[in-house]
Amino acid sequence: MVRSCAEGSSHSTIAFALIGTGMRKTDLIAGYILLAFAMVVAEESLRLPFGTMQKPGIAFLPFLLSVLLAFLSVALIAQARGRRASGDGRGFQLGHWKKVVASLLALFTFGLAFEWLGYVISTFLLVIFLMRSVEQVRWRQVLIVAASSSLLTFFVFSLLGTPLPTGFLGV
Repeated sequence: MVRSCAEGSSHSTIAFALIGTGMRKTDLIAGYILLAFAMVVAEESLRLPFGTMQKPGIAFLPFLLSVLLAFLSVALIAQARGRRASGDGRGFQLGHWKKVVASLLALFTFGLAFEWLGYVISTFLLVIFLMRSVEQVRWRQVLIVAASSSLLTFFVFSLLGTPLPTGFLGV
């Protein structure tokens, strides 16, 4: 519990009251980092031609997305500050960090194998890995989700005229 200095506390608990522990601290840090990133992207995008609403320039979408990210970051910061410090958990545990690292390694491997394996196969394998390694999902559900998501997104990208690599098998 946070005591005020008027109650006779000999030490300051202001830092604890502002930052707290666990997920509250993690949310505050993430909120401030995302807000700083949004501000940098907004500033950099304004150096490019912005255009108009009828004919948007190259900076239009990055600027609008950075403004959206800034609003969401401020909401995250406000939500984290509004939480009571005493109700916080431990934050990320070691098991969660292993999942994050495994996911990042899987995405890195996906990027390396993307051209060689092709979109459909590499996406299929990525979804299988994420659903089985990061979250323990049953095999039947994994295969259905992996096949449908890789084929459906390939179909959507094809309709949009986006060229995707077919890989060494031509799939």
